[in-house]
Order: sequence, then C-alpha cells, then structure tokens
Amino acid sequence: MNFTFEQATKEQIRLRMALVGPTGSGKTYTALSLATSVGKNVAVIDTENNSASRYADEFEFQRLNLSHHAPDSYIGAIHAAEQAGFDFLIIDSLSHGWMGRDGALELVDKAAKRYKGNSFAAWRDVTPQHNALVDALIQCKCHLIVTMRAKTEWVVEKDSKGRSTPRKVGTSPIMRDGIEYEFDIVGDMDDQHHLVVSKTRCRVLDGEVIRKPGKELAESIASWLSDGIPTAEQTSVSSNNENSGATNSPTAEIDFYSETPETDHDGGRPQGLTTDEKHDDGLITSGQLKKLHVLGNMLYGDEWADKRPELVSYFTDGAELSSTQLTIEQAQELINGLEQQIEARQVQNTLSE
Repeated sequence: MNFTFEQATKEQIRLRMALVGPTGSGKTYTALSLATSVGKNVAVIDTENNSASRYADEFEFQRLNLSHHAPDSYIGAIHAAEQAGFDFLIIDSLSHGWMGRDGALELVDKAAKRYKGNSFAAWRDVTPQHNALVDALIQCKCHLIVTMRAKTEWVVEKDSKGRSTPRKVGTSPIMRDGIEYEFDIVGDMDDQHHLVVSKTRCRVLDGEVIRKPGKELAESIASWLSDGIPTAEQTSVSSNNENSGATNSPTAEIDFYSETPETDHDGGRPQGLTTDEKHDDGLITSGQLKKLHVLGNMLYGDEWADKRPELVSYFTDGAELSSTQLTIEQAQELINGLEQQIEARQVQNTLSE
C-alpha cells in the first residue's frame, strides 16, 4: 500500500453545527433564522411535535414530522432530504435519536430482553446503528444544523440589585457522550437566548457570546463556508447544472417515507483506543486496565469483583480468562460497554427528576 502526502488547501465546506440548550432557549428559532439566511431551500426534520411550524409565518421551509426516532428513521429522512435537493437541513432535535421513541436507549432495552437482560450484548447490536447515524450526519450533502436538548439544573445568581434569583442552565447535550466532536460549530444556549460558542473551527466566532443570534452570525458563517476553493464535487455539480439548465430547487411535496433508503455500513466507525501505545503482545494496556476497574466500580460497586469474570467471559466468547489476558480490542469493547451503561443510567436519572 502506498501512502502519499499532498499539499493541504482550504476548501469550501458544508456547515455542521449543533445548538444545545434547555427548553425555551431558542434553539429552533435560531436554527431557522441561520438556515434561511445562509441557504435557499430549507428542510426541517421535526421530532418536537411539529414545533418548527410555529414559525412558518416568519421563515420559509418544508418540514417532516418524525414520530419514530430509530437511527434508521433519521438516516432515511436525511437521505430523502439530500435526494430532494435541499441545500440546508435542520434536525430538530437529535436528542430523540437517543432517548425518544425507538431511540438508542429504547432499542437497547428491547434488545436486552432478547439477551436475557444482558445489556452489554444489547449495546453491541445498537452501537453500529448509532454510528451509522453519526456517519450520515457527517456525510450529509446538505448544510446541517442539529438541535439537542440539554440536561438542566437550576443555579442561584445575584441580579443587578443584589437579589438572589434562580436561573435554568443547560449542562450537557442529551445524546451519546462525545457527539460534539462531530460538529464544526457548537453553540450552547440559555433561557435568556444567549448563544455561547463552546466549540468552533471558525476563528471569528471563537469565544463569542451572542444575544439573540441572527443575521450577523449567519453572515459570519456564510463567509467562512465560502472561503476556500470549491471541492471537486461542487465543481462537478455546478458544471452539470449549467449544462442542463437544472436548478437545485426541491420538489414541492416530499414524502420522506415513500421509500426509506437502505443503509450499507460496516458497523460504524471503530471506537478509539486509549492513549496508551499498543503492547507488542496485543494485550490490554495498563491504562485500559485502570480505566476498566474504575468504570466497573462506578457501575457495580462492591459487586464488580463478582461481575467482572462474567463480562470477560462474554467478550471472549466464553473463554475463562482474567481481565489482564484480554486483547486491546476486547478490553476497549468492554470499556465502551461500561461507559454506555453509565451514560444511559445518567440520562435516565435526569429524565426521572
């Protein structure tokens, strides 16, 4: 296999943006404001009980109400928006793909019943589906804004007169841990409609706190997206449109469920290993072993010592091995399973509060 390096150049890109906040923070309105300012043909995948349509008197867009939130449902809707020619897609919200009807957590519960309560086996079924959804987001041919609900808590602050007042703040998105890494821009919104840019690859937005974001933010994003050379795909599409006289306008009526596109994937992107270097013998690293025990104790407490042999046996196809005899890949798979269990418990605790 040949490995060839080439000169890096800045290319025009499609937007990948996430808006995270508690209820009432303005996620939907902000997404519509930005999308209709940057794009021409805007589609909305609405999981929030048709909430986006409340703003149809201010913004022009087409929408799809998504009542089932399985990863494949999201993927089918994304592909349908691409095929219809929309240049901007809003998913409002992505959180339902985690905790909604037929979302990842519900799919795990259903799968666990098939495995006699073994949630680790259930996650092995569901994780590839979740990874396929993430891949669909990354590879989407439209500019993309997703909204995500935030886990919330109340804080007490002093107002301008020195009085203590409670305020609702978002802490982290209700989605699988680490989802923020998949976006170029992440904005955290609060109940005062401030957008705090918590992550960005657009330098002019670094550290920005914007009150009621709108046209000015859209102009900054549009300028950043168009800065660079067109990609080969963009050049090809532009040439084909010029030759055929075609436009990029979507059809007037879109049935996202007329035929759900099939997804063909290899189980999603592989989970990353720890920062430890791989051992020559391919066995679990010291960092992995430490993390395994920390997570096990967090999840099972005093029962971890008894539970560990059972889990090790499961991930080694019934072999009677100690945790130190796991391969790097087996150890990482077990670590991923423990992390998912802990995260699912935290989400369920938050929803029950």
